[in-house]
Amino acid sequence: MELVVFLVSLFGFLALGIPIAIVLVLCSMVLMYYGGMWDSMFVMIIPQSMLDGANNYPLMAIPFFVFAGEIMTVGVRLINMIILK
Repeated sequence: MELVVFLVSLFGFLALGIPIAIVLVLCSMVLMYYGGMWDSMFVMIIPQSMLDGANNYPLMAIPFFVFAGEIMTVGVRLINMIILK
């Protein structure tokens, strides 16, 4: 039954046009409510877990690698433009 609750809430929130990251948090909250774990202690776990997950150095490095690639792409374009002139 938990799978049905999860899938219904997942596709329901996606049908409303909510971004997938927020949908996953909302689905976990729906499952906590359905499972009877909805009290103040468990509600405080959600933001704490989100902050702990964001404090991961390999995950934080990914946007910086993408940014470095964009800088290198612009640099190559500038060098090509200078050589052609």
